[in-house]
Amino acid sequence: MTNYLLSGTVAGPSGFLNGAGVYAYKASLFTSPPTAGQPAPTGLTLGTDYFGPATTGTQWGGPGQWELTVTAAVNYYIGVQYPIGSTTAQWYWSFDDSLTQIKGDTGAQGPQGYQGNQGYQGTQGNQGTQGVQGTRDTKATKAFRELRAYKELRVFKVIRASKGQQVRKAHRALQGPLVPKERKVSRVLPDHKVTKV
Repeated sequence: MTNYLLSGTVAGPSGFLNGAGVYAYKASLFTSPPTAGQPAPTGLTLGTDYFGPATTGTQWGGPGQWELTVTAAVNYYIGVQYPIGSTTAQWYWSFDDSLTQIKGDTGAQGPQGYQGNQGYQGTQGNQGTQGVQGTRDTKATKAFRELRAYKELRVFKVIRASKGQQVRKAHRALQGPLVPKERKVSRVLPDHKVTKV
């Protein structure tokens, strides 16, 4: 069985009151809130329907204080009787809902909130290191040189051929027009003698 603790302080017109009797009655036993001077209900079971008494005093920590142990976490009406055992004792009532205000189990998780704004852009990172220089391709270099030499040779031949033609033209210009050499021609004419030209 789980026990619960009720506590409080009783004060009168002249201050905190010691020596008063305190009871706790389940609130469900009353159809309406009890008023000052109203006696406590009768025919109830102690330890089930009501609990007490506890006498107010410094034994609970200070003047007029009290404590009661109950077995149910429900609402109670606290009845204070003073003076205890007197035929002229009066009842005073207060409502106590401290046990029903105990924190309950954690509720279900709520829905996810809206997405926040985008954060600021970060600073630029450091520049990376230079990569390793690649090795020279010897085969490609050799082929390039051979192709270049081949092109230079062709240009040289073209220039040489062009120069040769220019030299021949210049030589002809100096010699003047070619004159065919004199030659002798012999023709045989029918029924004629051979004539020398």
